[in-house]
Amino acid sequence: MNKFPLKAVIFDLGNVLIGVDFDKAIAQAAKYTSMPALAIRQAVSDSSLLHSYESGRIDTDTFCTDTIKLLQLDITREDFVSLWFSCFERWPEMEKLFQELCQQMPVAILSNTSPLHWEYIAQTVPEFTLAKEITLSYELGICKPVPDIYLATARGLGINNQDCIFIDDLEVNVKGALDVGMQAFQFTSAPDTRNRIFSLL
Repeated sequence: MNKFPLKAVIFDLGNVLIGVDFDKAIAQAAKYTSMPALAIRQAVSDSSLLHSYESGRIDTDTFCTDTIKLLQLDITREDFVSLWFSCFERWPEMEKLFQELCQQMPVAILSNTSPLHWEYIAQTVPEFTLAKEITLSYELGICKPVPDIYLATARGLGINNQDCIFIDDLEVNVKGALDVGMQAFQFTSAPDTRNRIFSLL
């Protein structure tokens, strides 16, 4: 992997910089519907709503309204938004690593995410907004592992693809980065990520 000098680090958000456990949100949703948790999970999985939202094809109001209807939730929009945020858990070790790297080199965020989730993350961990480049799927209208989203991040950094390293928790997204010539590896833990990045500096 270490064929080129490392000039930039690109992080995924969910389960890399911040923990995401959708089962927590599902458990909260089960309090407002007669649908069991397994049925909620299946309904969300079978629906195109989340992908459409993260790819910018529908707006926040449509996503909230249609998801409340899909899951038969007896809930206000405001309570649904709070429920939708309950999946997150801060990871202090990764926040610290992110801030350290920002002082040493260009750092980017590249995430398949939605307006609501990015708004929450940016308010909860404002340090993440200091990234030199922030590439969000809903803004570009495409999601990883589509090649153009990786290329857009490298262009935003002003750095060649091969001089960037990308970290994601999903193998398919790591492969997408490798396919466009980036260095990349799959996230397993904060200590492993720290060691692998600093071994390339």
